[in-house]
Amino acid sequence: MNRNIKIVFILQLLIMSGCMGLSQTKAPKPGQVAAWLSTQQYGKALNALNKQYKQNPSSELTTQIKTVTEQANEFDNLASLDVNRLINEHKLILANEKLSSSLTLYPQGKQLIIAQKRLRNTQRTHISRLQATQLLAKAEWLLKARNIESSLLKIKQKAEDGNDDLVVESSDIQETAAELYHLGLKATQKGDLDLADSCLTMSNKLYKRNFTTSALERLNLLRYKQKQKRLTEIKQENKRKSIQIAKIKKQHSELKKSSNKLEFDTIYYKTVSMLKDNQLSSAKVNLEKLNKLIPNDERLSALNDEFATKLPKHVDALLNRGRQFYINGKIKKARDIWYKALTLSPNNQQIIKNINRANKVLGRIDELKKKN
Repeated sequence: MNRNIKIVFILQLLIMSGCMGLSQTKAPKPGQVAAWLSTQQYGKALNALNKQYKQNPSSELTTQIKTVTEQANEFDNLASLDVNRLINEHKLILANEKLSSSLTLYPQGKQLIIAQKRLRNTQRTHISRLQATQLLAKAEWLLKARNIESSLLKIKQKAEDGNDDLVVESSDIQETAAELYHLGLKATQKGDLDLADSCLTMSNKLYKRNFTTSALERLNLLRYKQKQKRLTEIKQENKRKSIQIAKIKKQHSELKKSSNKLEFDTIYYKTVSMLKDNQLSSAKVNLEKLNKLIPNDERLSALNDEFATKLPKHVDALLNRGRQFYINGKIKKARDIWYKALTLSPNNQQIIKNINRANKVLGRIDELKKKN
């Protein structure tokens, strides 16, 4: 019995210690996450919410984590854009400050981590360029000093002239040439071919060696390949542009065809109705439009034939109608009808004679009116 009591007591102690262990992982205070978000401390806010979710999962927490993550990602994108802009402007100190402050707020930012790598590479390249610039300046001085020394030796012996301080140590020249050589190789590896060319050329001037000459030859070959690659890229780009232009032209042509087709159909059905009602003057205008829009349309042939069949009878009808008006003394009205007939049959000599006769009569009438 006593043994059972002891076991129960030990179990109670274990349960209590477990509860105490759980209570040590404190959940954030109700307003703490909101306070972190107000100061854009997304890293702390997300860590706290994720810990809380592991202890007590809920749909509300899932939604909150999703919302905060979206805000954090937006901050990550904007901050990394600012850092990259400063890097592009060669403001490396400001870029470093901006990056450090942004990573403090959101250490998990993927875009910020990428920007950090880019900044480090840029800083290394910047240091290499500064080092190369200093060495190139030193090499220029060494070359000038060596030339001065050679000139002085030709004029007078150094001992008599007292210009011992102008003696250029060959070891200094060799060391500088070697440093420039290695910097040239590094610049070549990084793709900074202009800097590589400056370093290797100067190294060769200071102290000509076979491996420096070989490095320059490899560099020239690399530059040639790069130039050829760029030319190939330009050709490919031009080809893509040509294909794109051809595609646009094709789309434009298809669009025009579609537009013409729609316009053709609209005018076609109107013309069919006009021919049915013997409105040949309007039908003729429409037929001219249709023959310009789609001259090879199968329906046009039948429509043109119908117009050609009806035209002579219609012109004769207009001639007769005009004569009736002319006989009844309505000369002007007769002439207007004949003009209408002339638009349908421009080479009809009978219509031209009738119009001329009507014009003469109307002219005489006007003269008589003036006299009276």
